[in-house]
Amino acid sequence: MAAMSGRSGGYFGGDEPPQSMKEYDPEWARAFWTGSATASNDHARMLAAVKAPVLFAHHYRAVDEETGTLLGAVSDLQARQARRLITQAGQRCDYRSFPDAAHAMHAGDPQRYVETLRGWTSSLD
Repeated sequence: MAAMSGRSGGYFGGDEPPQSMKEYDPEWARAFWTGSATASNDHARMLAAVKAPVLFAHHYRAVDEETGTLLGAVSDLQARQARRLITQAGQRCDYRSFPDAAHAMHAGDPQRYVETLRGWTSSLD
């Protein structure tokens, strides 16, 4: 499984991140734009080594029809692959889909976030 970027050479491709990302944090933007932020992080190896139950809360995701750029943290395909690797490692992986939730659901909808976590943690041994 390649880095969760969906594109080789960086999260979004191209030479430079958009101005909005540069204004947020230029070094962070460049690291994600070029792919160097996760270059040494083998996601497949990491997920195959999980040693605890996992709640995978999958928030907003879409693909920009014009550019093919993934909008959101991970695609549905990547979420399925992550869940497969975790369960193959012998760990419980509970999946909750929130396509209408912001990336930072804890900030955008704290009540929903807390209810989700409480519901999940109450199901653990």
